[in-house]
Amino acid sequence: MARKLGLVAGVAALLGLSACGGPSAAQRVRTTVQGYAKAFARHDYQALCDRYLAPSIGAGLLASTGVPCESAIRAKVSTTVDPTLKVGAIHVTGDKATAAVHTTAVGEAPSDDTMALQRIRGQWRITALAQPEPLPVGP
Repeated sequence: MARKLGLVAGVAALLGLSACGGPSAAQRVRTTVQGYAKAFARHDYQALCDRYLAPSIGAGLLASTGVPCESAIRAKVSTTVDPTLKVGAIHVTGDKATAAVHTTAVGEAPSDDTMALQRIRGQWRITALAQPEPLPVGP
């Protein structure tokens, strides 16, 4: 009887783990943005292009510059000193998401931006980085 109870407890524990599931979509988006920030700080051009940026960005860079993504981003990434990125609010709707980010780097003004992401083949990828619209100036 004790053996049977042990088996039942083991099965229940396994079912409990699968019911909890993995990280939420918002957590996965946050992990992607944080991974992007680390790769940027390490000047890991390959990871930026292959893991964090959407394939459409790499294809667009190749079409517009004539060089692969890694070469196209090298100039900006390599000259950025001590970049930091803090992730704020994340909003997920289906396979699309946005992440508010605050970035800083030596010699550059801090910036508050919104990253757009899309789930592509099960992985969250950055599709755009847009600065907020400037506020209208009144008379």
